[in-house]
Amino acid sequence: FTYTKYAKYWEKFGENSDYARFEAFFKQPVSVAVISSTVRINGRNFAGFTNPAEFTFTAPGDADSTVWDAISAALAANGCTFDGDGYLLRSVTDVNGVTLSVGTYGEACGWFYKLNGEGNQPAAGTNALADGDVIELFYTDNNEAEGIVPLV
Repeated sequence: FTYTKYAKYWEKFGENSDYARFEAFFKQPVSVAVISSTVRINGRNFAGFTNPAEFTFTAPGDADSTVWDAISAALAANGCTFDGDGYLLRSVTDVNGVTLSVGTYGEACGWFYKLNGEGNQPAAGTNALADGDVIELFYTDNNEAEGIVPLV
């Protein structure tokens, strides 16, 4: 990022005034905006589900990353398999083969998430990430008791 082809001309021909304009490319610092978000996955010990390690998701600041990008990356990095997309996470299987699915413990159970401690979020695939966001993906058997009402 700090040493381009044009900088090579300056390095080689810097004494020649015809190449003076290439000095601007020679060893100049470049900054890249990056967002970093934390993902915590909590199966709340249903069926002995093993919670994966906390995960730090990073992406270029101009990547238009979503909550789903961070969640799916965290699951994959921790060896979990899952069935779902940015709109509905139907199931997650931990590294020991324990699967928690929508509907296993009744109609009000499934995977939900909070962003920076707030529930009732839009679909993860449509919710943009910001630097410093904290995502808690959790399984519950009663989303209404959690204060989370699915958006329909």
